[in-house]
Amino acid sequence: RETTFQPTGVLVGALATGKTSNVSFAWAIEGTHGWGEAFVYTFNATGHVTVKLWAVDDATGEETQSVEDKVWVKYVRRELRALDDADRDAYFSALEAVFKTPCDDGKKMYGDRFECIDTFTAVHQGLAGDPYCDHAHDGYGFLTTHMALSMWFERALQSVQPRVTLPYWDYTIEMHSVVMAGGDISVWRQSEVWSADWFGTAQPSGHVVDSGRFAYQPVITHGNGAKNLTFTNSYGMM
Repeated sequence: RETTFQPTGVLVGALATGKTSNVSFAWAIEGTHGWGEAFVYTFNATGHVTVKLWAVDDATGEETQSVEDKVWVKYVRRELRALDDADRDAYFSALEAVFKTPCDDGKKMYGDRFECIDTFTAVHQGLAGDPYCDHAHDGYGFLTTHMALSMWFERALQSVQPRVTLPYWDYTIEMHSVVMAGGDISVWRQSEVWSADWFGTAQPSGHVVDSGRFAYQPVITHGNGAKNLTFTNSYGMM
């Protein structure tokens, strides 16, 4: 994703004293070069990357000072409300694709890392709905199972939109609002998390989300051709 670099420390201090008033800055990252006191670069992969900065005398073209260091390029998971508008929209757009694109079509469009929501629902239901025991939530398996599912789901999102990560929902924010409202649980459902542009209303008519991106999202049922459907509830739904 797009990152802005600016010089700091000794080079900037020299500028402030006027000692390098005729100096320009040159940058180099992964074979890409640029000039200026701000250098914008888009990283397309994670890893350890070398960044080099030179101060060049405008009159002679000679290098006066230089610095080289490494930066870690990595994905960062943030609370949903901490995302800026562009990142949040990118996340929900990728999420919408995972929910609404059939598995086979998605792999053709986005590659082998894509998985549709039917796959994740079936795996989670197969683990949690096993009459023998709940493999996903009972005991130590909870942590490893859900970390693995989260990473798998995140990679599916990134097959659609490489810039996104899987954000988390800190629902203690809603709980705090409930406490401050004297225990009025209806305040929980007024959270922006349930807005039409996000997940949709938490109290829809007829128990069906009827507004926003996920309005009338179908639920997998037994016998509708869903793959990997092992267990259902009493109504035949995933």
